[in-house]
Amino acid sequence: MESQQFSVDGVAVKIGSTNGSPARFWIHTTQTIYVNGKSTVTSGNGFKMDNGDQFEILVADNQELWAIGGGGTAATVYVMKGV
Repeated sequence: MESQQFSVDGVAVKIGSTNGSPARFWIHTTQTIYVNGKSTVTSGNGFKMDNGDQFEILVADNQELWAIGGGGTAATVYVMKGV
């Protein structure tokens, strides 16, 4: 397993990717963010996570996870990747 921390605001940030095999990701945020599999993530097409939310997702091979902030304050996003 590996763990990373990201600062996410009004610009999309890649918070995870898979190469060679699917992987499970656990995401926790300190502020509202929106997550999806494209760098074009917005509040209109992303999965909304609020302050304190935790989310688990299985991501297919050769895919990415992207996040964008949902407010004026940058969110700290904690991501753990497992197999």
